[in-house]
Amino acid sequence: RLSPRCTHFGTCGGCHYQHIPYGLQTEFKRQIFIEQLQRLAHINKPLIKAVIPSKLEWGYRNSLQFSLNKQGNLCFADIYTNKLFPVQECYLPMEEVDHIWRLTEFEEGVRVQRVEFRQNQSGNLMMILHGGGKQPPQLASESRLSIVHLDGNDVIVMAGEGSLQMEAFHRQFKVSAASFFQINFSAVEALAKEVVNIIQAEGINHLLDVYCGVGLFSALLAGSLESLTGVESSASACGDFVENMDEFDNVTLFQGKAEHILPELPPDYDGILVDPPRSGLKDEVIQSIIRLCPKLLVYVSCNPATL
Repeated sequence: RLSPRCTHFGTCGGCHYQHIPYGLQTEFKRQIFIEQLQRLAHINKPLIKAVIPSKLEWGYRNSLQFSLNKQGNLCFADIYTNKLFPVQECYLPMEEVDHIWRLTEFEEGVRVQRVEFRQNQSGNLMMILHGGGKQPPQLASESRLSIVHLDGNDVIVMAGEGSLQMEAFHRQFKVSAASFFQINFSAVEALAKEVVNIIQAEGINHLLDVYCGVGLFSALLAGSLESLTGVESSASACGDFVENMDEFDNVTLFQGKAEHILPELPPDYDGILVDPPRSGLKDEVIQSIIRLCPKLLVYVSCNPATL
């Protein structure tokens, strides 16, 4: 056992393993994954390769999100009670995010539900204010950062730009405030490399990329495919996808929920890639994949239990 680095360990739900050396953490996670596949999926001897570690144990997150309490403090939620507590320290964010959140103050009673800070590899910053009504709060900033207010489908750029340019495999990806991007840049490249290698090794020609987001996997694969079809429900991510895929003329995008679109698609795909949210695939999506009967299914999961 190690002494946890953070004073909030045991209360905050963000880090569960600070008392374990990092090399042992990855082995425990591998064992947990195997146990879940055995217990939930009834796979007796799952073939699981070694866990790919993060290049950084600390300071790797390009995004950090807080809730606000009534006093306007930046807060995390207690893992047991879900009550908010003011954050004193956090060792997960990258340098620029770590610097800016500590300087940010809100007045008591401000009508904002959540505050998110993002940065790219160049250190460009964005602060995203979530919820609280269509009228954004007043603000004063002495920092050079973009500030965006999101409430439902309403997007107001209060300062700077409404998006950041994120890099992966020497490509630039436009990621708007309402769009998602992986929070660990080194993990993005490790994950995408695995996905690309699997699909290219199988000789896939026509790929269906479900939950395609801003086009991370699509952009890396489209050049080696005869056709690529993306499916995405987020209007913001779809707008980013169109810009990020502009160089390709073999790409089609359907905007809408996967469980609505996939039942209408013809069986024209020899490969399907899915990267769903933590809740996993809905039954309509599963039945559609069975009907489409691809030669290859690649499932990118952030939750082994729903996988």
